[in-house]
Amino acid sequence: MGDSVVVGRIGRAHGLGGEVYVLSESDTPDRFHPGAVFLTEEEPPRQLEVRWTGQHQAKLLVAFVGITDRTDAEALRGVVLTMSAGERRKLNEDEYWPDELVGMTVRNPAGEALGEIAEVDTSGPQNRLIVRTIDNRRALVPFVRALVPEVNIAERWVVVDPIDGLLNPAPE
Repeated sequence: MGDSVVVGRIGRAHGLGGEVYVLSESDTPDRFHPGAVFLTEEEPPRQLEVRWTGQHQAKLLVAFVGITDRTDAEALRGVVLTMSAGERRKLNEDEYWPDELVGMTVRNPAGEALGEIAEVDTSGPQNRLIVRTIDNRRALVPFVRALVPEVNIAERWVVVDPIDGLLNPAPE
């Protein structure tokens, strides 16, 4: 895990006053509040401070300090917003950050390596581990205790109880 995490991506401009749509990737609903400061993943990175937030058609609208017209707002499209990993909320027991899980070894209950977590899909109603198996297949594993009974962050492995068909989908 790096020392910064992605919290959002800037979308298209809205209106003439410098507002932009932001796709939040934060699990903290009020992450984007006036005064919040984010770093960009540009080279060189820059700081963007939230001046104002609102909603338009159920989408997050954000105005940043110093971005005052549509031209400046359009220049931000596609910019990734990050924050220090240390600023994240404290996790409850049995909660994990997706970036902590990526790269972890996947083992069966007997301890045999089955593959590696390539990414974590958080877009649906249930999180899923996307596992790259040792025979180079891609498998989707629902991230539920019945299928993933153990997670060891310190040693970087998870146990997956592979029910029939779970880890042997068609090759890519």
